Amino acid sequence: PELEDIRRKRMAKLKAKVTKKQVAKLKGHGDYKVIQETEFLKEVTTTKKVICNFFHKDFERCKIMDKHLSLLCKKHSDFVKIVKIDAPISRLKSPSFNFPECPRSGKSVLQIKNLSHSFEEKILLFDVNLKVSAGEKIAILCPNGCGKSTLLKLIMKKIEPEIGEVNLGKHNIRINSIAPGPFPTEGAWARLSPGQDPDEASSDSSNYSQNPMGRVGEMEELGNLATFLMSDGCNYLNGQTIAIDGAEYLTGGNFYRYLSGLKDEDWDAIKDTIKSTNEKDKAKRSV
Repeated sequence: PELEDIRRKRMAKLKAKVTKKQVAKLKGHGDYKVIQETEFLKEVTTTKKVICNFFHKDFERCKIMDKHLSLLCKKHSDFVKIVKIDAPISRLKSPSFNFPECPRSGKSVLQIKNLSHSFEEKILLFDVNLKVSAGEKIAILCPNGCGKSTLLKLIMKKIEPEIGEVNLGKHNIRINSIAPGPFPTEGAWARLSPGQDPDEASSDSSNYSQNPMGRVGEMEELGNLATFLMSDGCNYLNGQTIAIDGAEYLTGGNFYRYLSGLKDEDWDAIKDTIKSTNEKDKAKRSV
């Protein structure tokens, strides 16, 4: 019985191995063929492991690699699929990138001395002292309403400090800030909109999506703006606060947002009201 069991297990392994080879062969394993670019995705997604050789006959190293891969293709056909693409010479040239060196600032970037500032009756900043040198990275973390925006405005000279000094370095200093609208995250929504799922913030019923674009922001968009502001191609933009809120600020706090929800019959009623009022005013002037 034991020998029979061993024999049965060996036969099962052999059958599994043969089946594996047959399946691999149907997927193109063991056939070192040239494929076109349009076939690339189809070829590499039909099996788990693929080697693709970008080949060109005019390159000696390509010929050497091609010879080795042609041998390995049959030897390891049950393990990996190997194909090649005949790459045009124009696409074999290495890309050339030029990253200009960023202008260096002076050693002192920012110095704040004994800064105190309030908003209406609330003291936001009290006896703040801060020194930032070239190369340092800092983060200002605090709850909403504690003075982060006020501090940035003071640094950017948009408002004058009540007490103390704010001095920026004199060489190659750029400072811009971002004023974001609603960008749903779990942490932010737990404070701004308790009980609401951040994924539902873009729904029609959400107050946070009632801007001209009809949606909330995506974190990728916020990251793209930050990347742009820090890029070398943005050197001339300085001392600005950039709003990214789907025009929320432009339409918030007035009646224009309300107008976006009016129907045709509402506009007709408004026209009639305006016409009637104009006629009454005209009648008064003619008396």
